[in-house]
Parts: sequence; C-alpha cells; structure tokens
Amino acid sequence: MLTQTHPKVSAEHLPREAFIYIRQSTPRQVVENIESTQRQYALRDRAMALRWPNERIHLIDEDLGISGEYADNRDGFQHLVSEVALGHAGIVLAAARRNLAETRIKELSPETRFDLAYKAVMQCGLLAIMANGYRPSTNEPGHHATVIQTLPVSIGLENDRMVILDKLRRTRNLNDYSGDVVSEEEAAACIRSAEALLTTLVNWLKQNQKEWTQ
Repeated sequence: MLTQTHPKVSAEHLPREAFIYIRQSTPRQVVENIESTQRQYALRDRAMALRWPNERIHLIDEDLGISGEYADNRDGFQHLVSEVALGHAGIVLAAARRNLAETRIKELSPETRFDLAYKAVMQCGLLAIMANGYRPSTNEPGHHATVIQTLPVSIGLENDRMVILDKLRRTRNLNDYSGDVVSEEEAAACIRSAEALLTTLVNWLKQNQKEWTQ
C-alpha cells in the first residue's frame, strides 16, 4: 500500500491509537445507504496509508443501525468516548476535518454529504465538552441535543448559531426515522454550519487547550 502524508498528521500522532467509529442511525440506512458504510470501513486503509500501524487502528462498528437518540445500548459510542477522555484517540479532530473534506465530493448524494457534515458537528461538540473537563452522558436519551445545546457554554458559540445547528439535528432525525429526503440546499447549509463550527472550535482550543490541536 502506498503511504501518504498529511499536514495535520505528524510523527507525534502515529504512536497513538486511531479509532474509526462506524455507524448508521437506523437499519434502513444500513440497507439503503451502502456507500456511506463502505466509505467508513475504508477509513482503515486511509489510516494505514497515513502510516498508522495496523495494530493501532481500532474499528468500532457495534452501533450499526442503532439510534443516536438513545445511547444506553450503544456500546461502540461509549467505548469511543472513553478512549477520547483518556487521551488515546489521536485523530478525532482530524476526523472532523476529513468528514468535511469528503462533503466536497459532488458524486456523493445530498444525504451522504449531510451525514458527513453532521458527524463533524457531533465530533466538534464532543471535543468541546471534553475540553472543558466533562464527559457527555451517553447513557441518557437526547445526548445529541445536549452536545449541540451546550456549545454556547462550552466554547462561547453564539446562541443563534446553536439554534441553527439544533435545527439541523432535527432535520437529521426526520431523515433517519421518517424517510424525508435531504435536499441539496439542506446539505449545503449543514456543511457551511459544520465548517464554521470547526473553525470556532479550533480557535477556542488554541486559546484554552492548545495541546488538543497538536
């Protein structure tokens, strides 16, 4: 396999563990949104191409087809949260950047690009909470809402921006559970909001938790 380089991946990152969290929200997505699942599994090859040793790459896929609103049976997400809290996951912030980079692939469906951007939002929100010394309560329903709605407190996000992100969360829920189709406009709006959130988070981390951006 050919190796690659990335400006955000340094020699300091490679001794750390790399965790790849694979999930679709509903059994319907597992069956119908095959391209997203395949792309997620292919991230192991991407990590290896970036020179991560295979033994330090961990696939977490226990949550395929399990709702994100009720986390008490989401063993995979709880595993991921624990590892991040312990400082073992070296590429969570890079994962948000990667997800947003992949939203620019126009051949992907609006639903897939929306999903990638939404995952970046959740990754940013998760890091924001943990950078403040807290661990999200993944055993309670509605933790997606909690991660988003605490952004004004965790990183000082403007309330109107939080409201927009929370609206995107509700759009995602409708798509997951009611079968509503994601439009190009909705996908573009989610991508813009996720990109802006990532910028805000990185700026906050540089001022308050610089080591998290290394």
